[in-house]
Amino acid sequence: MKNKKEIVKKEEADKSGQDTSGNKEKKSYFWPAISAILGILLLISAFSGSSKSSPSDTGKDEVSAKMQAFIQDTLLQGAVQVSIENITEEKGLYKFSVIVDGKPAAVSYATKDGAILFTQAIDVENAKKQVSEAKAKQEEAPKLNKTDVPKVQLFVMSQCPYGIQAENAIKPVLDALKNKISFELRFIANRNDDGTFSSLHGQPEVQEDMRQACAMNVYANYMDYVICRNSDIKGSDWQSCAAKNNINAELIKACSEGSEGEGLLARNIALGNKMGVGSSPTVIINSQNYRGQRTPESFLTAICSTFNNPPKECSEQLGTEQTPVDEAPHTGCGA
Repeated sequence: MKNKKEIVKKEEADKSGQDTSGNKEKKSYFWPAISAILGILLLISAFSGSSKSSPSDTGKDEVSAKMQAFIQDTLLQGAVQVSIENITEEKGLYKFSVIVDGKPAAVSYATKDGAILFTQAIDVENAKKQVSEAKAKQEEAPKLNKTDVPKVQLFVMSQCPYGIQAENAIKPVLDALKNKISFELRFIANRNDDGTFSSLHGQPEVQEDMRQACAMNVYANYMDYVICRNSDIKGSDWQSCAAKNNINAELIKACSEGSEGEGLLARNIALGNKMGVGSSPTVIINSQNYRGQRTPESFLTAICSTFNNPPKECSEQLGTEQTPVDEAPHTGCGA
């Protein structure tokens, strides 16, 4: 049998709302979760009460009290404390803020007699304006230049990690589409007043730019050499990648260290300057800059969207993984 102290303690706890059972967990309900319930209630109200006359104005205080009691006791089953604040009249309804456990939860509306609660309202004119603006922007967006054989240009600095990321991602696309597209790998560097070259990552990058340009000028499988070099781009042993891909290292050496290599790099620089390219990588598809992700699937989707008649290879799944870059986050080198 409970003594008087225990009874008094329980009564005081009941008044203060404390949990004397020892279970300190408190159920948490969120306002958006009851939208479905309210939707059903509104449908019932709409069909069962359609013959009633228009609601009469019962006053802000009365509607506020009615909404507070309904939301707290009926919808949320007393699990949280609800209050109604900032009630005003708007568009023939009462608009108010629903406060749950002291925090703003939603802005809601109710009819003036408090018979129907609306958890969300749409400003029709504002919504129409937003849709109209979005449609106008869509119409203003540049149209894709479609051709039978899309032209894809990739401008890089050979030692730029972001350029390497793009090269590695576009290689599966080149393997899939083959000669159905026209692909060009181009290099970004600077021609100095004295005729020498410079690049963001130093002279080793200039030398590798020229080696890759020379390989591209002679060998159809030059991208195999490029991808091989990407695995150790700052290493000095470029000859092993040439040998693995049946590329004559002596031929590439003679080209890259002579006037032929200089001429090839100079033409790359001139083209980049003419097209306003300064960041590695820059991808241009049918004369339009590509700004999507650097993944095989993203490149394939973008290129295939510029075909007049996309080939069957466009339906291939090439993967969505992006090669990680172990440097501070940037969009590219020189960006």
